[in-house]
Amino acid sequence: MRRATVVAWAAAALLGCDAGGGEATPTAPDASGSAKGSPATAWPVTDATVKTPAYGVSCRLAVDDVVTVASNGAADDALTLSAPASGPATLSLTVTGAGGTFEAQVTAARALLGKSYREATGTASLGGQSWTVVDGTLCFAEKLATGQAVEGELSLILARPEGGHQSVAGTFTLPGAAVDAGSDPTTVAATALDVDLR
Repeated sequence: MRRATVVAWAAAALLGCDAGGGEATPTAPDASGSAKGSPATAWPVTDATVKTPAYGVSCRLAVDDVVTVASNGAADDALTLSAPASGPATLSLTVTGAGGTFEAQVTAARALLGKSYREATGTASLGGQSWTVVDGTLCFAEKLATGQAVEGELSLILARPEGGHQSVAGTFTLPGAAVDAGSDPTTVAATALDVDLR
């Protein structure tokens, strides 16, 4: 069964999208043979492709030009989140990888309470390159709960100053000690993550 999954993933990767054209290449399978994170949804989303973002299903927005910052294997990345019960959430992300340090500061609308956020806007940079964030998502596998570790993924659509768009997406695991969902706003303060932006 695992071989069939890997073969199907490889075929999809060569084609770049499914027959319907609504979704781009899925993420690579992990060691268990299952994909970690969502398959890519082509951006801009349309009425036919728009979905409520959810972990592992519909949380990865993408364009053809992708920015990657591969993990350097060290727990030296940081993610902070402040998510009030009403109003937008704020997210700050710093990822140090083989390609340099990627930083983003965005606000996002709540999609699923404590589980996902969408319509992110803000700024991002990598080395000497800077972008305006015009869309994005943040999703967790489970509703954020105080002291509970949880898998997460995010994606950002980046507008270049000279025109055109790029996308960046990745996965991470939040340690339980970083999550405080017992008050308003819910907060995440993780400073020892290993985020893979690929």
